[in-house]
Amino acid sequence: MTKHSLPARTEVFIVGAGPAELARSGVDVLLCDKAKFPRGKTCAGGLTLRALALLPFDITPVVESFITGVAFTMNLEDFSVRRYPQPIMATVRREKLDHFLV
Repeated sequence: MTKHSLPARTEVFIVGAGPAELARSGVDVLLCDKAKFPRGKTCAGGLTLRALALLPFDITPVVESFITGVAFTMNLEDFSVRRYPQPIMATVRREKLDHFLV
């Protein structure tokens, strides 16, 4: 397959490298994304535990850390921290997460 060609036949064409889980189910899929993988992401790679619970697989192999507190401030004054007994979020590096998902 060349850079600008597509296979003659494919069952599913996924734009944006979305639900690649289809491939694990035996469906013939083609992943197409405008970005080169792995890719960087400028903002933090925060994933809520609620979002992680929705995934049908475990991503802890690429989790960098778990967040158990949040800091709040208004106009850089009245700084306060709220801590939780259980993690509320996991952080990942986008490059590792992309590679793991693809």
